[in-house]
Amino acid sequence: MTESVDVNRLFTDRPEKTHPCHSCSGTGMVSKRYWLAPTNAVEGAPEGAILAVVMGSASIFEAMGEASDIARRAQRPVAFDFIDKVVVVRPDQDPNFLGRSWWIARYGETPEQTAARR
Repeated sequence: MTESVDVNRLFTDRPEKTHPCHSCSGTGMVSKRYWLAPTNAVEGAPEGAILAVVMGSASIFEAMGEASDIARRAQRPVAFDFIDKVVVVRPDQDPNFLGRSWWIARYGETPEQTAARR
C-alpha cells in the first residue's frame, strides 16, 4: 500500500458520526458529516504533514478536533488552511487549546467574549 493510500484511509476509515434526529423527537439517528478531507497541497505546511482541507462551514474547534484525531492515529502532524492561516496540529497537542489560541490570535478576544457580544 502506498503512502497516499494510507493517508486517504485515515480519512475514509473514520467511524460514522451520528446525532439524534430533531424532526422525530430524538427517536432516530442522523449521520453527521466530517469537516476535513485530504488534499494535495497546503501552502506553508511542514514537510511530512498530512494535508487536509476544511469542507463546508466548520468551526475552528470542529476542524481542530478532527485534525487531532487523525494526527494521533497517524502519529504525524496534520496541516490545513483556516481563514487564510495554515494550522498545524501535532499528535501530542490539545485541540481545544489550539482552537482557543487560534481564535484569540484571529479575533483578539476569547470565544466567550465574542459570544457575549452576539
